[in-house]
Amino acid sequence: MKRIIKIILLLLTLSVIAVQYEKYTDIKEVEYKHEEEKENSKDDYKYKNEDEYKSKEEDEYYKKLEHIKFDFLSNEEFVLRAKELIEYHKITDYTPYDVSLSWTPYQDSIFEIKFDLDNKEFTYPKSEYIAGIDKNSIIKQEKKGNLESFIYTSNKYDVREGIWIAFSKDNGNSWEHLYTGISQSRPLNLKWYSKTSLFKSETELQIEAAIVRQLTISSRYNPAPYEVLEDGFLLVFNLDDLRKDSDLDGLTDIEEQSLYTDPNNVDTDGDKIPDDLDLNPHFSSNRTDKTVIFEKVIEGEIMLYTPVEFSISDIPPIAYATDTTETLIIIADDIHLQEIQPKWRRVILISAEKYRKQSFRNTASSISISPLFKVDDEKDTYIFRSHSGGESKKYLVIKTKKGWEVILIGYSIAC
Repeated sequence: MKRIIKIILLLLTLSVIAVQYEKYTDIKEVEYKHEEEKENSKDDYKYKNEDEYKSKEEDEYYKKLEHIKFDFLSNEEFVLRAKELIEYHKITDYTPYDVSLSWTPYQDSIFEIKFDLDNKEFTYPKSEYIAGIDKNSIIKQEKKGNLESFIYTSNKYDVREGIWIAFSKDNGNSWEHLYTGISQSRPLNLKWYSKTSLFKSETELQIEAAIVRQLTISSRYNPAPYEVLEDGFLLVFNLDDLRKDSDLDGLTDIEEQSLYTDPNNVDTDGDKIPDDLDLNPHFSSNRTDKTVIFEKVIEGEIMLYTPVEFSISDIPPIAYATDTTETLIIIADDIHLQEIQPKWRRVILISAEKYRKQSFRNTASSISISPLFKVDDEKDTYIFRSHSGGESKKYLVIKTKKGWEVILIGYSIAC
């Protein structure tokens, strides 16, 4: 009996060993296969290093570019240009600019960044809204009888802190939102801590401000400090002026100025889409075979070292702007780029010359994109570059039987 038990135990042990060995061989087989795939992928990888793609066309293009000398404005010239932006009055009894009061009471009350020591991460409170406005963006609020108004910031037309007014004349039951055309601290800083009443009349709002100037280059992790050039301004916003819509296309004249569209023409580019709905209001979509390349890049569909192939006929459906659509300014003169059909944000295409002529540039998010350059000694192969803020990207484009293959081969960022 004992002998039978020993045999059974031995058989069980051998079966366990056999199972473990089978699992081991399966694992090794997967490892060998993985290593083999890695070796094969090296042989199949058809892309070179970024610097190995040379283009005489690109070299000539950048040699011919006109290098504009940057003339640093004196403080006096800066103040004069700032005063042209909006109606104002100089006052002597004003609340001095105070850099320590950059956060409003609304922001202080809900924008509490809490650091979780255990998980070593930041947690943020959920956004709270009033009159359809994120409380974090409110600069000043006041109620007077049936009238109520907020001055707040929005990135609809500005990459950060464009100044807007929310106004209600029926105790907050309905609201209208009006764009002022200026941005906080660029160069006018509106003071939430001003003691002056927000209501000058039933059709005019007022708020104290100072002219400030950025001292250093701002980076993503280093907000730039500002200096005060002149204080004691009382800005006046005439609501009827802010509402003015000369062509009745749904965009105010101030919004059209920001978008570089024609305030006297419902359809600036003549594509039968009104300016307020048009996601590319400067050019009608007369596409070329290369237009789709730029569409994929602008929509963020091209990732680093990941090739994306698509057809020339890959045309996105026509989409329309809404009240929450954000704006991107593209500085370029390439005809292939001008005819893009955006999916979700308004694209304003302007020439570098037009962009340089502005006294104070539109503060919407902007990107500069080069033309396509033929790669030397390569068939149907191109490169181009994009620059936005501190980001620079280099793309490789290859003509295929299906259409195009695009890959992001170079990326750098300034911190």
